Amino acid sequence: MRTIQCISVIAVIGPLCGVAAGEGIWQWTHDASGSGTANVFDGGPPVSDGRSTIGPSDPSTGFLALDSTFPGSTGADASASGHSRIESQSDTTFRFNVGFQVGYFPSMQPGGDNPGGEAEGELSSVIELVMPADEVGWIYGAGIDNTFPFPFTGSASVVVENVTQSLTLLELSSEVSTVQTTLSGNAGDLIRITSVMSGSGGMGPGSFKEYQAGLGMTFTVPEPGAFFLLLVGATAAGKQRCGSARRGRKN
Repeated sequence: MRTIQCISVIAVIGPLCGVAAGEGIWQWTHDASGSGTANVFDGGPPVSDGRSTIGPSDPSTGFLALDSTFPGSTGADASASGHSRIESQSDTTFRFNVGFQVGYFPSMQPGGDNPGGEAEGELSSVIELVMPADEVGWIYGAGIDNTFPFPFTGSASVVVENVTQSLTLLELSSEVSTVQTTLSGNAGDLIRITSVMSGSGGMGPGSFKEYQAGLGMTFTVPEPGAFFLLLVGATAAGKQRCGSARRGRKN
């Protein structure tokens, strides 16, 4: 049986509209990097990999360090992997996912390879977004399984901040039941979600072991009616600005 430690979060927040990073009302930036090394004890060299986002509008990055004794079903694997990616965005939703894993996995076939192995890695992700309204719905939860911390151990933390108001809104490092609440602030406040995950371990011939962590968030327009009124207000304000600009040119 796999030894698993994980942390997960689900959030629901209502943006005005989904657009590309840095454009329009709905804005986001993404800064993430990760690296890892893996080695099965078959006499070969370790395998390493590392990746990072290439700019604030880059929606995805991920790394995979995978060392195998033999490609296919009879091989044993040691691996370190991680990803931080914005999975989807539309007029009503914005969703991202952060995940991390290190572990050793012997062949599952009778008589397959099982020499043991080791892996280590780390992942850091910072996603920033603009709060679209003064109050938004917020649902979150976290689960961490520390039952079997050896031979692979790690840590995972998530911090949510209102940067504009210099407030720490949420810190997750232990199990939290699902909570449904309201996030209050000011429209235009910058919200930052920072995820830091790391793990390492090694073992001789035996069953598979791993450390695993994951974070997921989804932001969704809560009520179509409210969404329509906000758009109408934004459109009216835009027309007023355009009218003022025309009058200024005539003068």
